[in-house]
Amino acid sequence: MTSTPRRVFDCFVFDGSVDRIVSRLSEFWDVVDEFVVVEPISDPDEQQASSAIRQCWAQLRPYAKKIRHVVVPGSETAGDAALGECLVWNAILRGLIDLEASDLVLLSGGGCQLTLDAVARARQDLIHDVIECGCSHARGGEGSVTVSGSWQACRPQALAVTRDELARRSPAELAAAFGIDGAFDHGTAPTARQDQSDPSNPMIICPHLRPEDELRVRDAFGLDDARGRDLPFFFWQDTELIGPERAFEHCWSQFPDRDVIIIHPDMRPMPNDTSNRWYEDLLRWVDRLPDAAAVACDLLYPDPTSTGWPAVQCAGGTLINGAISHLGGREFPYDGSFTGARLVDWVTFGGLYLRRSFLDIVGSFDPDYEWAYVMDVDYSMQMRVAGGNLYQVPVNLIHEESGSTSEFLIKEEYQQKLRSNQETFSRKWGALLTRPGFESQSAHEYANQYAEGDAFGRCLELIRRHGRTSGTHIDIGCGMGAVADPIRDHGFDYVGFDLDQTAVDRLRARGFQAQLLDLGDPEGAREAILDVLGHRELASVSMLDCLQRLPNGPEVLRMLRQLAEGCGTILVVSVPNVSHFDLGAKLLSGRWDYTETGILDRTHVVHYTEEHLRDVALLRRGARHILTIEMHRALRWLQQAGHEVEHGRLATARGAEQGVSPTIFKRHFQRQ
Repeated sequence: MTSTPRRVFDCFVFDGSVDRIVSRLSEFWDVVDEFVVVEPISDPDEQQASSAIRQCWAQLRPYAKKIRHVVVPGSETAGDAALGECLVWNAILRGLIDLEASDLVLLSGGGCQLTLDAVARARQDLIHDVIECGCSHARGGEGSVTVSGSWQACRPQALAVTRDELARRSPAELAAAFGIDGAFDHGTAPTARQDQSDPSNPMIICPHLRPEDELRVRDAFGLDDARGRDLPFFFWQDTELIGPERAFEHCWSQFPDRDVIIIHPDMRPMPNDTSNRWYEDLLRWVDRLPDAAAVACDLLYPDPTSTGWPAVQCAGGTLINGAISHLGGREFPYDGSFTGARLVDWVTFGGLYLRRSFLDIVGSFDPDYEWAYVMDVDYSMQMRVAGGNLYQVPVNLIHEESGSTSEFLIKEEYQQKLRSNQETFSRKWGALLTRPGFESQSAHEYANQYAEGDAFGRCLELIRRHGRTSGTHIDIGCGMGAVADPIRDHGFDYVGFDLDQTAVDRLRARGFQAQLLDLGDPEGAREAILDVLGHRELASVSMLDCLQRLPNGPEVLRMLRQLAEGCGTILVVSVPNVSHFDLGAKLLSGRWDYTETGILDRTHVVHYTEEHLRDVALLRRGARHILTIEMHRALRWLQQAGHEVEHGRLATARGAEQGVSPTIFKRHFQRQ
């Protein structure tokens, strides 16, 4: 067993006194690794209160490196004592997202007081999960450490508990341990912002490479005329090529008491924003989001999509299973779904508001990164670990994406720096990002995962073998988009359609285009699909494990087949096989057990056999539309039955060779 002391997290609720926080930080600085300070703030008269901690930040700045500041807006506490329990779960745990199994969390409340010696000795205890850490009125005396396996026995004392012990406790037990017994009314009245030169307003920093870059920004934002003369811009030329992120850091270090907004030289206001409304709009959003470490504008390309929508350049970053991606693309429409403030996994450092307290807490960019790229994702993760939320808001700026960093990437030297940064990020954050439960996943019963050889993997194989080599793939009934990433990885654009808003939102959050679609009206659905497709070439269509849930399956299938054939491409369909041997065996024993997923999923309204699927797929019109059955679990069965499957052609045991039509169907032989 290692003798390395445990990391210690001291978690407590701000009681309105900054002086007491300073005293606690000073006393326990040497024995505590992180101080998680939860600040509930009131919401008087529906006007959000300001953070008292931020208003007194100068007192706390010397301790910033160990502070995690978690703000709970008034709407979350709302005068209800029972919501104190929610605060424990939703706020305290937000400051503990990187907690390891061996770490200790200090809980103290209800008059209990930690003692320095007790915490120091608990830090050295590498065995126990619950440790009493002293109290001014402790039975064991000042500074005592008592081991106990019972939470009830420890409740009168200040506690040190492990991650697993914390997870086993109910909100009520945690609330009692924190001494939370009522609603919260901390915080101060919001400070009214004055004119744009007010020192309480953020500085707008804009590092650049060339003198003409500054001239372009001045012209775009009207800095030399009435449009933007009062905007507090700060320009700095990066003559040493230190890279954009470290240039940002150089700029914000010139204003140690102010928040900052980062603008790139290739950004400008929207064409209809002739008075820099974006600035005031962004400040209003920031005031409404006291829990935010950073608030990002939705950035748009100057040119619309082929369907006429504004095109999203970046509307938020995603980290799905550790993979860095973002919401955007030249054919990604900025439609009516981008409303309100939206939590995101990371924010791009452009068109971004950064709070000074989190700049002090996180500090400099990690020196292990080189030049540019990925560094903003890393910094975003550090702000999240420090207790801050990251938001995208519907405030728009044009980002031409013609910045100077792109011109360097044609050189192998800089491509290697990018690859190195990606590897550094994976080493640093991979374990945390792939930890079960790290990201808040929306519950969805059809959040299937892609794997080679399963229904989704075979879909991609069919598309590669029989479909076009480029273009847009349309996924009907996409659910959580199990094939989205592999489809995109093979060079196709991906568009998902589903009736479930949650599924659509999740796909969009991963950076894919997704639209709501109701298949109850097949012809109306066809028109909606074509509208979204626009002038793009249709590469292929899929409907995987969806047909069995449709009462009008034949009509929908007819529409999709006509759509695919009209574009000269393929349609891949997957359904569970109800004539599977397993079900036959169950029927012989008198069983027909519905399940939550699988062949007898409760949501299936039609059960398909191979013959039934042929009837529905080919409509028994006698045309040369051939049903090709390809499935990893079916191939061996087909060969044993006398069939040969080779190069997309099916030769029957009777020797009649049948060609493969533009429409290819895949039957899903699924075992339970």
